[in-house]
Amino acid sequence: MQHKKDRFDLEHDIQQCWAITDDLEMVMERLLDSSAFEGMPPLLADKTANLLLGLRELYGMRFERLWQTFEFMVRDGQIGRGLVDDTVDQK
Repeated sequence: MQHKKDRFDLEHDIQQCWAITDDLEMVMERLLDSSAFEGMPPLLADKTANLLLGLRELYGMRFERLWQTFEFMVRDGQIGRGLVDDTVDQK
């Protein structure tokens, strides 16, 4: 059975992907604040936190660019003129 999707489904899916930046922030906070990582050498903790921060910023920029493309396409009338067939296998 095929499911029809519209621009609001696309918008929702984009927003869901964007949550990875929050997930990376949560992992970074856990690394820095949890007693489970107390024995980690400070240099390693700092490098790991910086890597997570860099990933968070990178994904934030990627999703911002994706969102700007989506908004442009909606304004331009390329998205929003009805439903789109969902031909992706739902496994």
